[in-house]
Amino acid sequence: MILRELVRLAEQRKLVEDPDYEGKRVDFVLRIRPDGSYLNLEPRRDDDGKGQIRFVPRMPKRASGINASFAFDNAKYVLGIGDPKKDKSDRLGKCTGAFYARLSDAADATGDTALIAAVAFFAKLEKNRVAVLADRPADEWSGSENIALALEGDDRLLHEREAVRAHWASLRRQSVVSTAKKGNAALSRCLVTGQPSAPTRLHGAIKGLTPYGGQSSGASLVSFNAPAFESHGNAQGDNAPVSRVAAEAYVTALNWLLERPAGSKRFHRYGVRVGETAVTVYWAGEDTEAVDAFAALWTSPDEKDVEAFYQAPFQGLEPAELDDTAFFALSLGGNAARLVVRDWIESTIGKVKVSMRQYFADLALGTGECRPLAIWQLLKAVDSPGAASLPPDLGTRIYHSSVTGSGLPRELLRHALSRLRVPSDNEMNAPALFHQRVALIKAVLCGLARHHPYLSNLEVQVALDENKTDTAYVLGRLFAVIEWIQAAAQGDLNKTIRDRFFGAASTTPAAIFGQLFKLSTHHEAKVGGGLRHLFDERKRHIMRALEAAPLPRHLSLEHQGLFAIGYYHERDWLIEEAKRRKLEKELAAAAEASTDAA
Repeated sequence: MILRELVRLAEQRKLVEDPDYEGKRVDFVLRIRPDGSYLNLEPRRDDDGKGQIRFVPRMPKRASGINASFAFDNAKYVLGIGDPKKDKSDRLGKCTGAFYARLSDAADATGDTALIAAVAFFAKLEKNRVAVLADRPADEWSGSENIALALEGDDRLLHEREAVRAHWASLRRQSVVSTAKKGNAALSRCLVTGQPSAPTRLHGAIKGLTPYGGQSSGASLVSFNAPAFESHGNAQGDNAPVSRVAAEAYVTALNWLLERPAGSKRFHRYGVRVGETAVTVYWAGEDTEAVDAFAALWTSPDEKDVEAFYQAPFQGLEPAELDDTAFFALSLGGNAARLVVRDWIESTIGKVKVSMRQYFADLALGTGECRPLAIWQLLKAVDSPGAASLPPDLGTRIYHSSVTGSGLPRELLRHALSRLRVPSDNEMNAPALFHQRVALIKAVLCGLARHHPYLSNLEVQVALDENKTDTAYVLGRLFAVIEWIQAAAQGDLNKTIRDRFFGAASTTPAAIFGQLFKLSTHHEAKVGGGLRHLFDERKRHIMRALEAAPLPRHLSLEHQGLFAIGYYHERDWLIEEAKRRKLEKELAAAAEASTDAA
């Protein structure tokens, strides 16, 4: 299923119009005279330093050995230029020798004038390389620059000439025949297309997964590189027969999704990082702008974008419920030379829109201006500063929830509450982190309440809910007032009530609130004026919402979450109330000054 949809994507986006060619970046064009002498080196890079995308002969899969491409390759193979600290001269010589051999065979087979000129160039490579380095010094080369060849006065690249293309197609057909002879049978039924074909022995490499644990040379999605992975006497790709065309199509599609588009701020064309070792790529069954909108919402959501996303069905656009365009998401992780499939999602654009609206609604918290949260922000908010790290699939599960509406994993609740108990003076940008953690707690609780009717009491509002009488929520509100009374009485402190008692108050309230009430009474006596009246009235108002029963000896994980949300809501209300009172004083002072002036 995964491979089939990737092949369809490659066909839909016309990524494999010619199965013998693939899109690659061309950094330089090496222009050669008919006599084989060097003419010039033409840069083909844009302002961002990225090479121009051109269709070039499919490159072979490489590991540690030497395997030259045809008429196009990097500077190590074309010119024998690499990093002097990493690339030994004898190996570079073997690379250029392999590249030259392929051109020489092609020239003998076709008699093409451009190929003959290229062969002459490589016959005197030492001399020509000196001329190349005069135009671009050795210290400016890394060896990874991709170089195409071209003849003087010809607008086509060498590999684009008709005779060269025909020869390359012939080589590819011979490769298929050779592969079939090595297998147990000449033909097998392709698992993707269902058509009889020779199975691909080695599938291509998926690039762009180095940040997630993959090798820089690429990793394989389908691989059988040891006897333990083989069965029934089959070797390599015979164990999962996929035709060459299908294998190259799905590899091309995955590399296209993971590639960073030129001039874009996105790290991947259609991919979002969902942890230190995982990335999720996504696409639609048809070309649609909705996928581009999703890209921004998952990686760097903007409040206006999210608001527009909410309102879209009511502005004459197609309602989400009627949008049946297929949607696919594939979560991948790197494991050296292999890929790990962490998740596979099949849905529709309409269902994804509905789920994402619910996802952002669950994360919405507070009355102030709060930027919508990206997946990486949620992970960073709950990640431990120590050696312990989050489970590698946690980000994938968050993404899965945002797309399917299945609710965030309960495990996030434990991580968020654990991080809330860290004293705020040890955190950088503590207010933002605190908001992110409580927003995550709210989202988890909303999901639990929605999917489990017996947990409906966990449903919470975006802002303060005066009608919610759940004991844990009310105690969280009360704790916020007690903290503010201390702040009003003692000002800035190294350690506040929250730093000292938040963890104990949210887990074992019966054991700690007696002490908090005593501290509150002591601090309240030091507060004068309207503030004392406000705090006293607010505290009594909240306590009236408590049941006439002993405080709980212990709160469950879910109720600890309600405590944190109640604390955040009340604290948010107190901040807004303080702003309102300050504004009233300023307006009154301005009115009095205006009266005196009159």
